[in-house]
Amino acid sequence: KQWYQRRVRGEDIDVRMLGTGRPFYIQLVNARVYPDQEALARAEEHINASHGKVQCRGLQVVSRAQTDVVKAGQEDKNKEYRCIIRTDSPVTEEDVARLSSVRDLLLNQETPLRVLHRRSPLLRKRRIISVNARLLTEDEVAM
Repeated sequence: KQWYQRRVRGEDIDVRMLGTGRPFYIQLVNARVYPDQEALARAEEHINASHGKVQCRGLQVVSRAQTDVVKAGQEDKNKEYRCIIRTDSPVTEEDVARLSSVRDLLLNQETPLRVLHRRSPLLRKRRIISVNARLLTEDEVAM
């Protein structure tokens, strides 16, 4: 009885997930019997009752082709980030307008230090599709 949990890459494990969650699958190695829907429903109930921090829904048996679709979909995924920036000097409406005008900005991202222990130190191409900035106070901008 050997198995592996495979999750679709998403935010880092220490980032809070909002929304409906991330897809994952459990790979059963040399399985002779697959769980039926009743067993999956019991597993889902057990997981959802055990902690409060981890929940799952819609457990089902999937084919290898379906796992490939899940993995491929991650490559085209757009993510939305929110932050508040505090500056040492006052921010003008012109600064905010300039930030909000950013469209299709291509970046080369180095592997963050906090994940170097599990990822190769590479430059990864990233694209900022758009920025929506608004002035909160004279030295704070929400994006």
